[in-house]
Amino acid sequence: MFNPDVLFDITVADVEEDPVYFADRFIEGRMLAFRHVEWDVSERGRVLWAIGSQCGWGPGRPPRHMGGEERVVYTYGADYSGIMGPEFIASTSNTPNNLALSWHLENLCWRFPQVAGGWYMQRCDSNPESGQTGFIDGQDLFNKLTLEQQNFVLGCELLDMERDHEWDSDRPDIKNIEYLADVEGGRRKTRIEFTDDTYQIVYTFPAVQKHLTTGDPVLRISPTQGTFGGGRLLHTVNGQEPTEQDHEKFTEIRKFVSDQTFGGETEPFWWSWKTGDFLIVDLHRAVHAVKAGFEPQKRKFEGIWCHESHDQLGEEARWEIDDWDVIKDDPRYHRR
Repeated sequence: MFNPDVLFDITVADVEEDPVYFADRFIEGRMLAFRHVEWDVSERGRVLWAIGSQCGWGPGRPPRHMGGEERVVYTYGADYSGIMGPEFIASTSNTPNNLALSWHLENLCWRFPQVAGGWYMQRCDSNPESGQTGFIDGQDLFNKLTLEQQNFVLGCELLDMERDHEWDSDRPDIKNIEYLADVEGGRRKTRIEFTDDTYQIVYTFPAVQKHLTTGDPVLRISPTQGTFGGGRLLHTVNGQEPTEQDHEKFTEIRKFVSDQTFGGETEPFWWSWKTGDFLIVDLHRAVHAVKAGFEPQKRKFEGIWCHESHDQLGEEARWEIDDWDVIKDDPRYHRR
């Protein structure tokens, strides 16, 4: 479960001098929280590089599932008013599903989905009792399954699409599925053609994945359908086309994920934001959401996505920070 250390008066130099110590605290708590920091994007990149070098990931942005192959480094902001609408976000209902951002995992259909994130709240003038970010551990979800369900889902290969879909297993809006290539890590590059003559490039992935750092089994089924979750399509079971019984079993597991998140059957860890908070989050594990009840213009948020194995992705995926040449050659940042 998420149980982060909350750190005060930490400098970038503190992290760079002992990245193993901070990485161990991150791994144990699933998240690391720094309060009252005033780090610019270069300094935040250095902190992520130091900790990520011990965990098998690094800051940057590999290519999206569509578009060119060139990787670019990337920061992003969160404008929730463009997601759910300002009136909904400002509402003060305390119901479990009064969310500005629904429960989801990050972009499972990408070849290189995010496995960690550095989230910085530059300004937070809203009520601290609203707009919290909630976290549920995908490893805990896997452990809650019955042994029969665990054995089944371990053999499931999925397609997860950003496009909205109905829940029907036959997907009537899909016209054709074409496999373009097998890629490293067991994913298959796939072109999905829809009945309206549009298409999307996605990658297959296992429903349960070993955690990048610890090797623990993590259930990687996003609860949300649509923009932040896609249509979870059961693609194969133990390498074979799913039977009707397989689809029924998968529907049960999908309902289980929904019950644990939207249904409130698992108690999330909720983080209340303050100005100057910098969270490093294990996005491989984190099913997460954001509560409503705040005014978007009173918050300014900037995130940095981190992806697997910067040392393997190489210089293309690096952060363009002033001290890159020093950091790259410093043995303190070499992965254990």
